[in-house]
Amino acid sequence: MAYDVDKLSELKLNGYKPVGRNFGGLAGQKDGFETYAIPKDGIMDLDGQGSFVRPPVVDKYMNTLKSFVRFVNTATTAIMERISVSLELPEGVGLLDYHRPNVPSPDIIRLLKYHAQDIRERGALHTPHTDLGSLTFLFTRQPGLQILAPNSNEWTWVEPMEDCVIVNLGDMMALLTNDYLRSCLHRVAPLPGQAMPTRYSFAYLVRAENRTPMTGLNSPLIPVKEQEEVLTSDDWIKKKFGVLRLDSRKEGQDWVLTGQDKVLPV
Repeated sequence: MAYDVDKLSELKLNGYKPVGRNFGGLAGQKDGFETYAIPKDGIMDLDGQGSFVRPPVVDKYMNTLKSFVRFVNTATTAIMERISVSLELPEGVGLLDYHRPNVPSPDIIRLLKYHAQDIRERGALHTPHTDLGSLTFLFTRQPGLQILAPNSNEWTWVEPMEDCVIVNLGDMMALLTNDYLRSCLHRVAPLPGQAMPTRYSFAYLVRAENRTPMTGLNSPLIPVKEQEEVLTSDDWIKKKFGVLRLDSRKEGQDWVLTGQDKVLPV
């Protein structure tokens, strides 16, 4: 708790989140997992190491963390370039212009530990949600991830595959394309008829640079959408976490977590 994420970072970019702090799917509507966030800017020394408060173990593996960030940046560049071409974005306003690897951004590595669950205490370990960033690279060897496809009422299991990473789109990609591209609604839950074991995974969350306006880019494929308020990337992060930290959600707030207004299946 010396590295409590709520105390170290307003945008939840650095530090530890204990189990039960977020709105979730367990009894009492709390989550069943703990996390540790490590900021890209701190790893790559983009904002000055003096502001990167961290335990000694992070320094021990700093070279590994740097290599990992470079690997994800390479993959991100390839994905963003192809999506920009597919969206027919003009030169100078492609997705990479808002996700430059060597520019400060709210990207993080998130380490996750889902707590074991007795078979008699069934429930999703976190509330159904969409990720708030642009891309998520999820690394796991254990099952438990479910997705809900658009216009579907059934959760689908995503089986982890050897030597593969699961990549999904997040809210920022939806906002930058006025929902032409959709963020993936997902959760972690116990397998049918089985107790939930302790489950580990880690993710790299790619997010747009802090002052990026969250509005549709100029493309013949992206629909025009009137917006009363255009949030920046960091404004959107604050809004998403503001709802996630609530004990209950007010009417009309579900879409912030899920991207959907409908009632979700259990």
